[in-house]
Amino acid sequence: MAEQRSFDVIEQAVNEPVELSVIETSTENVDFSQPISRLERITKIEKLLVATLIVFFVILSALTVQISNRVSQYENEISSIESKNSGIKQSVTELEQEKTELSRVDKLNEIAKQAGLTKHEDNIRNVTD
Repeated sequence: MAEQRSFDVIEQAVNEPVELSVIETSTENVDFSQPISRLERITKIEKLLVATLIVFFVILSALTVQISNRVSQYENEISSIESKNSGIKQSVTELEQEKTELSRVDKLNEIAKQAGLTKHEDNIRNVTD
């Protein structure tokens, strides 16, 4: 006998009538309402907690911006005070140089001659530390 090929078996199975059976349904009432959305499954406490966290982060970000603005204002004030301070230090240095120049002996002698003063060696004394 000849062997049956596999597609012959498939042809035989396809040619055979197929019985369809009806599945009986129960007489229970089936609820065809809309499915519950995700937000309805979240409890009110969870919603309150999330809202509180959002408000907290918004306030925290606003405070961060405000503090950074204050810091920049203080830095500007500090830089202006430092510039004034450096200007004062420069003027002090210039005045000290002028004082040193005016207190030299030859300059004092020149000013004394112009004023008509004379030098008395007896009245001069040296002060040492």
